[in-house]
Amino acid sequence: MGPASLSNGTATLPTAALSVGTHSLTASYGGDGNYSGSASTAVSQTVNNPAKNASSTGLSASPNPSTSGQTVTLTATVSPSGATGSVTFSDGGSTLGTANLFNGTAALPTAALAVGTHSLTGSYSGDGNYNGSVSAAIRQTVNSPAKTASSTSLSSSPNPSTSGQTVMLTATVSPAAATGTVTFSDGNNTMGTVNLSNGAATLPTAALTVGTHSLTASYGGDSNYNSSVSAAGSSASLAGNTLTLTLNVMYMAGLLGNRVVWVAGRDTAGANNTDWQALGTWTVQ
Repeated sequence: MGPASLSNGTATLPTAALSVGTHSLTASYGGDGNYSGSASTAVSQTVNNPAKNASSTGLSASPNPSTSGQTVTLTATVSPSGATGSVTFSDGGSTLGTANLFNGTAALPTAALAVGTHSLTGSYSGDGNYNGSVSAAIRQTVNSPAKTASSTSLSSSPNPSTSGQTVMLTATVSPAAATGTVTFSDGNNTMGTVNLSNGAATLPTAALTVGTHSLTASYGGDSNYNSSVSAAGSSASLAGNTLTLTLNVMYMAGLLGNRVVWVAGRDTAGANNTDWQALGTWTVQ
């Protein structure tokens, strides 16, 4: 490590060259004209890491709330800004990703957050000068994307038909990108359910009896499009818990005057219904 001159039987060597760890140190006297040389027994010198400074980490998310599939940018801010290293972003116990610090900031864009509420944190790893730190959790709300309205039309061929003849019922759902199923009904009786393909669903049936039938096609909707029901001039759409009905009602000539229109709703299993509700009084002309 270096020599030092004796003075009154003592030699001193200052040094800052010792690295972190344990060192075995000795001193060796070279002797002179009167005295022989000698060496000390070894002493153990332990060198510790210097005390690190505390750090703090803050976290923000934008936009918040967001919609499913939308990119959310998570930004961690570490203080002091001289801290280096990386920040790991987590959603509860799941790691979303890691980003390096730059001027005290680390950012992670993600579109992986599912619909619901998420508890997000940013964890700074620390470096040679600063201890690690973890942000307080923030709540990120991810909503379902707003659905687009759909419309459903129905055609039958041949029309008119004869008893026992196969009739092709074709439902066309717009936009054509809609997916899911269409249920065909004869009045209140379900005839069958068919998957949509390129915006169309077809049901062949020979079950129609002699007489006039009121046929409808009901599209069930999907994650992007609301449901809709066929009928000339009529439609139904669902937004949240609100069902909007547009009805094109035709009356026979004998029903002229003021008439009360009633409506009832039931689930697909038929187990629950709303009972009949009066929509209001309409004038038939």
